Amino acid sequence: MLKVRSFICLFVLALCALGHVMAQSPTAPPFPTNPPATPTPFPTFTPQPTYTPQPTQAPVMPQIGIFLNKTTFSPNEIFALNLVLGNTTTPSNVLLDVHFNFGGTPLYWPNWTSQPTYSPMTLQPGTLTSNHLLLFTLPEYFPSVEGSVIASIYQDLGGGQMGTMIGTSSVDFELTAPTPTPTPMLPCKRGRAVVKVSNIPDMNGSNKDDLNKQLLFCMRDEADMVFIGVYHRYLQPEWPEGPWWPVWRLEAGGEDCPEEWSIWAAHDLPDGSCDFVVEWDGSFVSVTRAGSQDRQALNTEVTFGIDMLGEDGACSNWGWSSDARAQLVSFDCYESGAAHDCH
Repeated sequence: MLKVRSFICLFVLALCALGHVMAQSPTAPPFPTNPPATPTPFPTFTPQPTYTPQPTQAPVMPQIGIFLNKTTFSPNEIFALNLVLGNTTTPSNVLLDVHFNFGGTPLYWPNWTSQPTYSPMTLQPGTLTSNHLLLFTLPEYFPSVEGSVIASIYQDLGGGQMGTMIGTSSVDFELTAPTPTPTPMLPCKRGRAVVKVSNIPDMNGSNKDDLNKQLLFCMRDEADMVFIGVYHRYLQPEWPEGPWWPVWRLEAGGEDCPEEWSIWAAHDLPDGSCDFVVEWDGSFVSVTRAGSQDRQALNTEVTFGIDMLGEDGACSNWGWSSDARAQLVSFDCYESGAAHDCH
């Protein structure tokens, strides 16, 4: 019991000593406070420009141009027709259409006939070509007329199939001929005449035999001994079968002579109207269709002495009646002389 009391007394004394020591110890300084940090602003984000895709450049289509050396022409001048084709992209298969509108009749390149013709070709990229389609000297006489040339290219779908038109170009022109001075020397053994034929019937499969051999116009002597005639015909090389087409043909002869003509010397005849240039010298005669320059000629057994031009009524001995109408545009005589039959 004594030991327990002694331990308690010692414990109390120790606590008192400890409290005295702690009372004399200095107060610990407070933990230093750091000043508040100045906030650093977050850098502003500048958005990058939005990418706008550039539009894909459409391929440049092939280009076409048609050009004449001038637009108004007189006799004995040069007539030059050029075609320019260009291509800057991939190879292009095209169909080329070039045609004249001349006196109301279209004439198609390259044969200059009234039958529509389209020429296939491939235009290589990076090329520019110039093509001379026509280059000739105009004759001394031709009828005054206005015309145009139109050139177009179309997509070639193959197999002769034509697609969309890609490009076109045109040029207008005028042929101006001086008015010839009529010469009254009749009958005329050597001379030149220009005849306009209008109202030419449209020949088709159902009426071709009715129109065949109809007289478009004729030139004859007053005594009706000799004649020069241009006739409405059709040509059918594989007659009585096979293809055919309307043509005009020169025929000439005399009253007591057989008619003279060449069955293969025939050329396309458009429906509507066209002009013919007739030249004769003694027993020789030639007829040229203005515009196409198709020409037929004969050396005959007769000697021409032409007095007049007529339609079917005036030349009833030499051809069948026709709905076509003939008008004498000019008649120039260089030498007079009487007509002579072949006997």
